[in-house]
Parts: sequence; C-alpha cells; structure tokens
Amino acid sequence: MSSMERIIKENNLDLSLEDNIWEIPTRIELVNTIDTALERKLTRLGWKLSEIRDFVKYVFHELLINAIAHGNLGIDGGTPHIYEAALEEQAKQKTDKKVFIKIDADPNKITITIQDQGGGFTIENVDDPTKKENLRKTMGRGELFMKTFATSIKHKNLEPEGHEVKITKERE
Repeated sequence: MSSMERIIKENNLDLSLEDNIWEIPTRIELVNTIDTALERKLTRLGWKLSEIRDFVKYVFHELLINAIAHGNLGIDGGTPHIYEAALEEQAKQKTDKKVFIKIDADPNKITITIQDQGGGFTIENVDDPTKKENLRKTMGRGELFMKTFATSIKHKNLEPEGHEVKITKERE
C-alpha cells in the first residue's frame, strides 16, 4: 500500500478518480495527498502533468489551504507560517466543518469549485500586493499567483456562511 493510499484509508477519504465531488475534513496535513489525487484524476482525463503541475501547485493547493486554514479554522489572513498555524488551531479546536471540492474536467477544460464552511471574506478587501505600500505584506500574494496559472477565478460568499471559489483552466 502506498503512503497516499494509507493516508486516504486512515482518514476515511473518498478521493475516487471516478467521483467528481470530494468531501474533505478540516485537516491541513491532507493537502498534499489531495493535490496528488487531483493530478492523477486530471492525467487520466488526458492532461499532461507538465500542463497541470503549476495549476495544481499554485492555484488548487493555495485555495485548499485557504479553505481549511482561513475559512474553516478562521485563521487571520496575515498569519505567517500558515501550515503550522493550522496544525496548532486544529489541535485546539476540533471541528466537523468540511471543504467540498467539485471537479468538472475534460481533455480541454478544468473547472474546480472549492467551498468551505467558514465566515467568508471579500476579495476586494485584500490589498493589491503589487502596490509599493504592500510589497512587504504576505496577504494577497496567493491571488496574484493564482491569476497567473488559471484562466479564471471567481469568488462568492455563501449564506449563511462559507466561501466558494471557482477556478478554470483551459487548454492552450
């Protein structure tokens, strides 16, 4: 049994390559496993790893961390060392909140919707990291990276709580 298969089994995850909706517990240590499962799913659909690696690494990965850490765990956006902060917060507060991932993909287009159950936020309130006064701030850089590797990114706050991000990548 591979380490990925072991992690999936131990955490009772259903990351079936045939399923298009994944339900993820609020556990930051699962992010890399989920990244790998997504890569496998997309390569089975005909995408080359070289075509999707940056999309998964810089877009999906970032959004999944944001959904778990900032969304479901409520960790402040400017917190340094977000992975370690999420591990600490998970130990302090047990939560049943989930992250829902919907994958619509074919050989020419990938659309992934990631939904958390947190308090939501307004993307327009995030400082532009390219402005001189924000260059040293850590918050806001993720969105800039994501725009580089995705065709489109759409944010939506959900009622009564939660945040949803829909990302699309089209084959060039």
